[in-house]
Amino acid sequence: MSAILPAAPRAVSFRVAARAWWPLGIGAIVTASSLTLITLVFLAVDGFRLPMADAALDRQALVSDRDVRVESIEVTGFHVGNQYARRVHYTFATPGGDRSAGFAYQWPGVRELREGGTAALEVLPDDESVHRLRGTARALSSLWLPALAGWVLLPAAFLLLLWLRQAWRVLVLLRNGEARTFLLESCDVATGVNPPHFKVRYRFTAADGTPSVGAHWVGRNTPLGRVLEQAAPGTEPTGACVVHDPVDPARNRLLAFADCASVRA
Repeated sequence: MSAILPAAPRAVSFRVAARAWWPLGIGAIVTASSLTLITLVFLAVDGFRLPMADAALDRQALVSDRDVRVESIEVTGFHVGNQYARRVHYTFATPGGDRSAGFAYQWPGVRELREGGTAALEVLPDDESVHRLRGTARALSSLWLPALAGWVLLPAAFLLLLWLRQAWRVLVLLRNGEARTFLLESCDVATGVNPPHFKVRYRFTAADGTPSVGAHWVGRNTPLGRVLEQAAPGTEPTGACVVHDPVDPARNRLLAFADCASVRA
């Protein structure tokens, strides 16, 4: 392996930079996977009915003057805390004199409806086959999706974006920073961590001659981890370098030669 420090700009893959923030990345991936599974399960409860019709009714619903009767109200198995959603079955008069049926969902206490009572029917102006009772939702997902988005999806998206932002900053540093040799101070195995990682401390002289230090975790089974595992404390490992920001040497990361290649114009 060449002892020549790789010149900038370097061809470093995003995967290498993503390792630097692996706990955040794992948290984002696990959260996203769990949310996807939970969403599919919730949608399956209602036959995968989506909330688009409810969104359209929210924007432009008209209240029909047809005779509406609440036929039955049943408690569903879907709940948040001790609040169980209810399925409301209703019928309404059609222009031909028959009665058409429908059902919708609501939380208890919201525009309380009674079996055998009347209710206001909301319809779309251009498609009266899309209807619901006032204060209800056609799709069960219309009841839980706002809460899921506000309390779970947005924090999960923030976690994912934070991981991508931090990994991108590391990637820019590794590709364009100043490469220097470094002295390994310590390389200890981190306890209670899977996959195995090293806790690494090192020092180096920045491009402007400033003595600098650095420390971060390194995956044991990565090219950089294998280089450090073979190096003794107090020596300069071969096959790796430290890359730092020339303006701020405190921003630095170790980089294995095997993880990069110099890019020539």
